[in-house]
Amino acid sequence: MKRWLALVVLFGAVAFAQGIESQRKYLRNEIIKLGTLGISMQFGFIVFGNLNEYLVEDGPFKVGPQPGMTVTQVKASIEAAMQGQYRSMKLQGGVKISGSNVIGRYWRPSSNTYWRIVYRQGSPGQGVLLSSDGINPSNEAAIGKTMLEVASKNIRFFPPQTGQLGAAWKSYLKQASVFVSVGDKGPEILRFCDTGAVSVQTAKEFPRLNVLQGWTPNDPQKRVTGKWKLYPISAKRAFLMLEFAPNNVRTVDVQYNDGSDGSTPAIRFADTAFYIRTPEKLAESNIDFPEC
Repeated sequence: MKRWLALVVLFGAVAFAQGIESQRKYLRNEIIKLGTLGISMQFGFIVFGNLNEYLVEDGPFKVGPQPGMTVTQVKASIEAAMQGQYRSMKLQGGVKISGSNVIGRYWRPSSNTYWRIVYRQGSPGQGVLLSSDGINPSNEAAIGKTMLEVASKNIRFFPPQTGQLGAAWKSYLKQASVFVSVGDKGPEILRFCDTGAVSVQTAKEFPRLNVLQGWTPNDPQKRVTGKWKLYPISAKRAFLMLEFAPNNVRTVDVQYNDGSDGSTPAIRFADTAFYIRTPEKLAESNIDFPEC
């Protein structure tokens, strides 16, 4: 469901939120704190929060966390995406690194509108993305300036407060498990090794690039290997970073279901449920799976 921004001015004391809640109405200038990611944000409008795509919308642009990437990796990811599903966009001014910021400016000829991207890098492991599409040429310069100001003044970073969440999530993705989703095109398989290696074989657009919420799919006939890191959001939600090359890093929204609701325990990667299996069970079913 699309989240609408209510451009209504509310007066009163500044409130303090401990995290984003889906479809909640936030007060003007309310501080939104994401403790497990070490990020706080403050906006001059009412916003609605939803973790499914971006966290919040503020005025004419969207805002969302993008942990675990350097400015060089973000720049490379934006450039790669523009050669894939966004190839109709025409570069205007280049994708540039300016200190701790990455700035991208694109033009969409079919509608004569602009797309602005600003990424701000915090301490290692932290970062926030601002994006605005469909900008009228007459407003484009002003919106670009506002996005830079918000990135600089309204976003703060502090040490992430993850407690025991990191250890819990590593136990969910333990090496003794293989994660399988069986579809029309055959099994999709993920395995996470204790060495930090990951093996991915899927038939869908997975993993996707979280920076722009989309990516050209992997070749489903190939098994892709890389490195993995995890940034917990809560006990049942996290960002999973998959690094396939130094400048090829992708983020997947991960949700854990422990089966307490009566359903089959599973981990959902990018909206696809993967069920937890042991190597022995897969061997009995003659399903090929990667070794650690």
